[in-house]
Amino acid sequence: MLTYIIKNKHSTLFIIDEPDIYLHSDLQRQLLGILKNLGPDIIIAIHSTELISETEINDILIINKHNQSARRIKNPLELQKIFDVLGSNLNPILTQIAKTRGVLFVEGKDFLLFSRFARKLKLEHVANRSDFAVIPVEGFNPFRLKVFKEGIERTIGTSILSAVIFDRDYRSDEEIDEEEIELKKDNYFVHIHSNKELENFLIIPIHLRQTINKRIEELNLKTGKEVAFDEDMNQILENITEDFKIKIQSQLQAKRIPYEKKLNKHLDDSTIFAKLLKDFEEKWKEVNHRFKIIPGKEFLSCLNEYLQKNYSITISQTNIINNISPSEFPKEMKELLIKIDNFRKASVINNQ
Repeated sequence: MLTYIIKNKHSTLFIIDEPDIYLHSDLQRQLLGILKNLGPDIIIAIHSTELISETEINDILIINKHNQSARRIKNPLELQKIFDVLGSNLNPILTQIAKTRGVLFVEGKDFLLFSRFARKLKLEHVANRSDFAVIPVEGFNPFRLKVFKEGIERTIGTSILSAVIFDRDYRSDEEIDEEEIELKKDNYFVHIHSNKELENFLIIPIHLRQTINKRIEELNLKTGKEVAFDEDMNQILENITEDFKIKIQSQLQAKRIPYEKKLNKHLDDSTIFAKLLKDFEEKWKEVNHRFKIIPGKEFLSCLNEYLQKNYSITISQTNIINNISPSEFPKEMKELLIKIDNFRKASVINNQ
């Protein structure tokens, strides 16, 4: 199907019938992400609650054979009725929510990484998420999150305690402040990373070197070779970051200009971009700042390509975390895990 879509991406209309029948829920979400970035108008006939949960409310139409035309959702709380009719694959999560009445909203699969960090700090209740449910969300949308939470509360018939952890992406400090104010109205705590995304917390040169050396030792034991890693780790990382410079500049420009013009519509695009570029160039000189604003997932993938090509090894996120002692954890990560643990305890009290 994806091959057909890509080959025909210049078409004016795609009609896709029930992709949820043969796609795992994770792949359904990936498909939606791909389709959103294509040019044509797209109509998808689905019964998938996963796809419905990832879709903007205004994009959903209900088709009933007893009606002559489709009907848009006017009230966000109607989502609960849709889940009732379709039968939801979210039921295991809803069961956990009903049991704990605590929900932690995170980006994508980020909690897998939180869980690994939590185990290193001996926060087993956090790692096992036994006192709260984790709901992955894609993207940074306070309104949709509020609607989704209200739909869950209507579904289980009771209020829930919720918390939110989001990536920073390419938002300015001012945008982050605005979003936090809005999100804090409905959540126990709100955390937006100081880094571009969660994986950036793993970009620590000394620990990356330790991880690489350990993987090479394992390779040498298996192969009988005597491979050694004696390169300048900082230089390797700095070289890789350079490949992201233009992409980051363009993303910052794309995000910043609409926001600044929302505050002052008389501002000229060139004025906004000139200031942004000046600030960016100053900060880019500091390599540790680069590690905060580059796309962490992509960066680690590029590092693995380099390691595979030159040393026949790759390193995983788990490998890296295993080489970081609890005392060396980034301060922000420690504080965040403590917030999650306090949220867990509050959820237990709330459920008594």
